[in-house]
Amino acid sequence: SVGIEYSRPIGNRAALAKHRQLQLAQARSVNLLDAFEQNVAYEIAEKINSVQLAFAKFESSLRQLGEAQEWVRLSRARYQNPPDELGPDALLISLVDYQNAIQAHVDALFSTAQDLSEYNARLCEIGELEGILLENWGISLHCEQP
Repeated sequence: SVGIEYSRPIGNRAALAKHRQLQLAQARSVNLLDAFEQNVAYEIAEKINSVQLAFAKFESSLRQLGEAQEWVRLSRARYQNPPDELGPDALLISLVDYQNAIQAHVDALFSTAQDLSEYNARLCEIGELEGILLENWGISLHCEQP
């Protein structure tokens, strides 16, 4: 009886397949990371735009507050010295103007405070996105194990 055995290496198909599979997984991971980076960059850019808008709104409120203060100053002077050309109702007209000026000043002050708080909130959101909020305030978190 004679036995013959013939063997020929057919290559490292399993190892090559595993290598290709790992390369494909790496390419997917790189693509996911790139997409995540783009999303984060877009989100930060959007928050920066909202901060700029909030600051512009705050500056506008400050200008309105200054104008309201000037109106109060002028209407107070008119109320203290009513003009004669308005006739017998000069004091009443000056009083109504002074009251409207004070109301406009209060409204402008309230609007300015709201816009400032909105601006500060937007700044905090950017700090939160950047991950530096805790570091800036010197806050460190410690977890104790029971």
